[in-house]
Parts: sequence; structure tokens; C-alpha cells
Amino acid sequence: LGRGRAKKGMFDGDLKEGELEIGQVSGMLNSIAPAAQIVAEIWEEYNSLGALTL
Repeated sequence: LGRGRAKKGMFDGDLKEGELEIGQVSGMLNSIAPAAQIVAEIWEEYNSLGALTL
């Protein structure tokens, strides 16, 4: 841990001097699915919302 280490690891890709934060959401996973299935579910959910305007 140290000043600027998160930036070095996460944004600069320096895994030796930097740090990465991983695993925080692992307890919230209910299933493991292929990427294609995840994208299909996101697309289906998007389409079910209809045309949204901002």
C-alpha cells in the first residue's frame, strides 16, 4: 500500500510497483455464465426497456 500505487496498478499496468483491487463482488455472484450468454441477457434487457430518451 502506498500513495499512487492504485494508479500504477490499475491505470498504468505496473503490477510490480502498483496494486490491484480484486474480488470485492465475488460474494454477490450467483452463477458463472459464458460471455455470449451475458451479452445476450444484457441485449434482451435493453430491448425490453424500449426506446428511452435522455
